[in-house]
Amino acid sequence: MTYLNELTNEPGGLEVFTPMNAYRIKPFDNLFVSVVSGNTELDELYNPMLVGNGRSNNQNNMWGTQASQFVNGYLVNDQGEIVLPTFGPIKVSGMKLDECEERIRNHAMQYLKDATVKVRLLNYRITVIGEVQSPGVYYSYNPSVNIFDALGLGGGSKNTADLSKVLLVRGKEKSVETYQLNLNSAEVLSSPGFKVYPNDVVIVQPARLKNAELRQPVFNLVFSSITTFLLMLNFFVSP
Repeated sequence: MTYLNELTNEPGGLEVFTPMNAYRIKPFDNLFVSVVSGNTELDELYNPMLVGNGRSNNQNNMWGTQASQFVNGYLVNDQGEIVLPTFGPIKVSGMKLDECEERIRNHAMQYLKDATVKVRLLNYRITVIGEVQSPGVYYSYNPSVNIFDALGLGGGSKNTADLSKVLLVRGKEKSVETYQLNLNSAEVLSSPGFKVYPNDVVIVQPARLKNAELRQPVFNLVFSSITTFLLMLNFFVSP
């Protein structure tokens, strides 16, 4: 398959603006929150994988699988809040990750002299289905995943894919946005759907020749049957 085949080979290449807006936290996101300070008890509360000698094992047990991440992460409730030990509920919905870190740090400073806060998104899930080699649900923690990265996660597109009709479905807090992407055109680079966000769904539509692919086994069977019949007929009528 040829992507961006409408690009020209002019000297200097093509310069386009690609929107790369930072992700904003939504209800039901799952967050990793780490608070490190001079308070040993608080550090152990927020970072239990650092307690004891088996630090690597503790870390693997807490964050090594999707299930453990779900259990140990902080889920944003339908009010857009996370409830942190000692600090209580904190409104985080609509914030960028660095803004969320700053808000939690401000709460921590009420109890501590100094604190370092780290917040990461645990549910960076991308669903890639349709005419790709390996459709499925993939997890990527790269904050700048684009539509070509998503197709790469799915093993690339099949020969039966219609690259001019790739659909991206994006859930919002109270609505759903869809983007029709033409991967043959340079215009896709400036589309709001070029960057793939957590929980986006990428659907690669089939081309018209998909019907021919589905009918191919039937054509092969019919052709084989006719060939066999003609050979048998030639055998019986031969002198």
